[in-house]
Amino acid sequence: MKIEKVAFCVLTTAMLLMVTVLHHAPAMAQVKKESPKAGAAPSAQQPASNKKFGDWTLICENVPAAAPDPKAKDKKAAVPTQECFLNQTLASQVGEGEQARQGRLLTANISMAGQDKERKPLLILFLPFGVAIQQEVGVDIENGPQLKGKMDTCLQAGCRAAFLLDDNTVAALKQAKTARIGFAPVGGNAVGVTLPLAGLAEGIAGLK
Repeated sequence: MKIEKVAFCVLTTAMLLMVTVLHHAPAMAQVKKESPKAGAAPSAQQPASNKKFGDWTLICENVPAAAPDPKAKDKKAAVPTQECFLNQTLASQVGEGEQARQGRLLTANISMAGQDKERKPLLILFLPFGVAIQQEVGVDIENGPQLKGKMDTCLQAGCRAAFLLDDNTVAALKQAKTARIGFAPVGGNAVGVTLPLAGLAEGIAGLK
């Protein structure tokens, strides 16, 4: 019985928070940048370096070398590597006056996926809790194509939607100044968040 009461209280608190966000939806337009690490997917790797490219931060993490296979004929020691991704996190102001507070609204990560010549940029969006995960997520690129996808899971960083970017989409993103990210809260109308793209072309070049 105690467990059920705790679960009910947690659910009620989450629903009240969502109602507060919807009630102050106009304030969501007051978007600010957070720390590059804020809202990023959890990682046990050691950060190696950060570098700014306009609105984006290139984050590189050291990946420890894997332990050698004792059954392998080749006993060469594995070499540590680095994994890099571009990161941008947006925050929104919720409430007004003394009740105002900053909350993470959206995190965008871009990394390279695939092997060798088949590697392509992968855009991963982490959306706030309380979104309708059954609904599509849209990425409307300024003067470019519109991407649509579904969220596949919700993690500590938020609810995740991934988009593998082809050459035409990457070219459009490099030329655009902004992209509009559209999603729907549970029980609410669709909202749009503007994602600045300054520095993205240089940032993607830094991933390769």
